[in-house]
Amino acid sequence: MTNNKVESNDVMITIDPYNGEAFKFRNNKVTIFEISKNLSYKNHFFISYLKLKSLNTAIIEIPKSISNDDLANILSIKAYEELSLDTEKDYKISYIEMSGLNAENRFFNVFVIDTETLNGIFQNTIENIKYIDYVGIAPLLYSAMYKKNLIQKSNIDCFINLSKDDAFLAVYQGGEYFTSRSLRYNLTYLKDKFCEQAGERTSDKLFFNMLKQNGISKDDSEDNIFSKDIFYILDDCFSYISDIINSLNRIYDISINNIFIDTDIGNINGLSKFVSQKLELPVSDLNADLAINKNNIYFAQNHNLMSIEGWNYKEEENDDLNFSIFKRPPPFFQRKSGKFITTLTASFLLSLSYPIFNYSYGFFLQKEADKMQEEYNIKHNDELRIKSKLENLNKEKNIVRDKLTEEEQRFDFRKKLLSEIDDKKNNYKMKSIVLYDLSNLLNKEEIKIKRIYSNDKNITIRVQSDSDKKITEFIKSIAKSPNYSVGTKEISFIEKPIKFYESNISVEIK
Repeated sequence: MTNNKVESNDVMITIDPYNGEAFKFRNNKVTIFEISKNLSYKNHFFISYLKLKSLNTAIIEIPKSISNDDLANILSIKAYEELSLDTEKDYKISYIEMSGLNAENRFFNVFVIDTETLNGIFQNTIENIKYIDYVGIAPLLYSAMYKKNLIQKSNIDCFINLSKDDAFLAVYQGGEYFTSRSLRYNLTYLKDKFCEQAGERTSDKLFFNMLKQNGISKDDSEDNIFSKDIFYILDDCFSYISDIINSLNRIYDISINNIFIDTDIGNINGLSKFVSQKLELPVSDLNADLAINKNNIYFAQNHNLMSIEGWNYKEEENDDLNFSIFKRPPPFFQRKSGKFITTLTASFLLSLSYPIFNYSYGFFLQKEADKMQEEYNIKHNDELRIKSKLENLNKEKNIVRDKLTEEEQRFDFRKKLLSEIDDKKNNYKMKSIVLYDLSNLLNKEEIKIKRIYSNDKNITIRVQSDSDKKITEFIKSIAKSPNYSVGTKEISFIEKPIKFYESNISVEIK
């Protein structure tokens, strides 16, 4: 939390660092904003965002026994471990809890980006302006829809974002961010698939214009060949998205009620109706337009979302999810240097009329300065000592890790060797054929093997799947072979931590 108020005169500047577009929101109107080095932006509030593709993300589970005071440190440590972060780099790490889960532990969405990448994304922007007051994350910008009461908070909503070089879906529950997933079907990917299907290259600009204007249709007329081709591509795209939505519903025991579609080329004719029929859910095009001159200028919805989020940030000044490393410093008189200079100036003015007071106060200031210098030296030495200790610990950690890796490799080699010897002793060829057959069947049914037990001519396989039907089909497939007899006592349903089905299947070699 910061107290750096920005005197903005109700001027909000939204910036897309990926394409350089910027817009000015003021008095319920929006205009194109040209960023220039030669202008002063002292009274402007600057807000930008990061695409999901620019971030490392993870869902981290934390015991409820962990106190909130220790939460940030624990999540940072786990983020380094789960995302294999480089300890030599500086990272910006933020997190938000997944609310509404009926689970024994707490789950957090963690977002990570290294400062080098941040500087690279905003390099061109910072060359022209000195500061960016707020940098949000694309999936979290949709919270602005609820803060402005543009969407009811009582539902579970899914926002599908299709940009030219990024795509994701974000789920909100009760108006709060819940989770998100990256998608491979961005608009450029759709264009490439269209060119592949049409057998000829098409420019990005031409394709996006045709997609927006023509929309989608199964009309087989020669004049509508574009809509016909894109229909089948989008059919594959939203079949894939439907699988992800169903998976989220099943994993988190939720039921998504509404879909909102957001693209950076504007509304695509017929897309919301097509998706609604495909997903069997209410689907709407995202609309966060609040400017009274919105029909006179086109810009992506993320600028509307950023402007709303910017006003909200100015009221709350909550930096928990602010990824800006380019924030403006506090006003001069709130800085330590400013306070120090102010004190010296006041002392000098007083000294002109009160020499004795000036001498006494100067002596006091010198003592305070000496005290602060002494405290600084102590803390600086502590800093050097801690850095040295951390470096030594990292070296020791790397040595232990290398030794552990060597031992694991040695253990794995011996384990593999013993396993091979044992297999060769116990009808190696015959069991290899059996396992080969079973592996093919498992791959066909998309079933995971958790453990295999072998005893003479009996093989017991513990399998897991997201569907009991797949396990049943697997058993039926084995039973069709004259070489095996198969049986299982039950197919168990496991709810926590992730829902799946499990069964021990016995296969006897005849």
